[in-house]
Amino acid sequence: MLKDKKILFISPPYFSYPDIIKSGIESQRAKVDLFYSQPVGAISKFAAVCSTRIYDKLKERYFKVLHERIKGPYDYVLIIRADLIPEEFIGFLRHNNPGSIFIQYLWDDVGLFPALLDTFQYFNRILSYNIHDSKKYGLVFRPFFFIPDDEPLGEKPKKYDLFFIGIFHTDRLKVIEEIMLQNPGIKLYLHFYISVITFLKKGIPLKKLKLFRFRKMNYKEMIRIVKSSSAVLDIPKPLQKGLSTRIFEAMGAGAKVITTNEKVREYEFFNNNFLIIDRDKPLVNKEWLTLPFKDYENGLLSGYHVSTWIFDVFIK
Repeated sequence: MLKDKKILFISPPYFSYPDIIKSGIESQRAKVDLFYSQPVGAISKFAAVCSTRIYDKLKERYFKVLHERIKGPYDYVLIIRADLIPEEFIGFLRHNNPGSIFIQYLWDDVGLFPALLDTFQYFNRILSYNIHDSKKYGLVFRPFFFIPDDEPLGEKPKKYDLFFIGIFHTDRLKVIEEIMLQNPGIKLYLHFYISVITFLKKGIPLKKLKLFRFRKMNYKEMIRIVKSSSAVLDIPKPLQKGLSTRIFEAMGAGAKVITTNEKVREYEFFNNNFLIIDRDKPLVNKEWLTLPFKDYENGLLSGYHVSTWIFDVFIK
């Protein structure tokens, strides 16, 4: 479907997902040029936390370099979260690629990032992971994905009751600590990522150091631990309505989900594999943890494969 097509892909450097998407598109025999929507590296990370002025200068310089590095024309331009890109740069891309189909994918809520609305004018097609945003703004609804593998599910004993992986933000630390307090005895594997700079700037007490990790976990390692866990803990931002990547990765890896996002009830796959908890009083039903994972109906999971996601983004 994408054979011999040339695609420009711009994305935030969020874990391994840009590379996963790039590989998925390339498996369709397309050529993909991947660029990040922000500068990366130690200096940029430090500036992003400590000096807005310096970071803005670095970002301005970064996009000047991209002006020279991006060589079109392209058949498609796919951008995730176009609000992270200077408007002038999007205009530059449109001017240099007049025959391209411009596609934007939103993996965050418009209500949390209202500047997204200003970017809609530049795109031929916009997809959102949020069913409510899709209805409100006339976008194409397309939830996130997981990567299938050939290893059978459910054949190995579960080593952990609960697995959490995520970045430090909003009230996540408070919720995690409350879960640990309210549910003593639960075997929790915690990979709570925070940068050293953020840890120091936020003034987090050193006694809480054991709760955090200063390195990101790679995707394969994460899936291995998901498969070794009875359930995955999902703690999105307090006002987030769309479903996070954790939910789909758990589904594909044969793990149940404990989430603070009650909107999961609205999805076709919602069943006894999901437990919704109150983020203020996060009590976990221990009997539920012992229940076996319930297989999904034939064909349902295939709709959330990364290959199906790519088809829906570019073709459907």
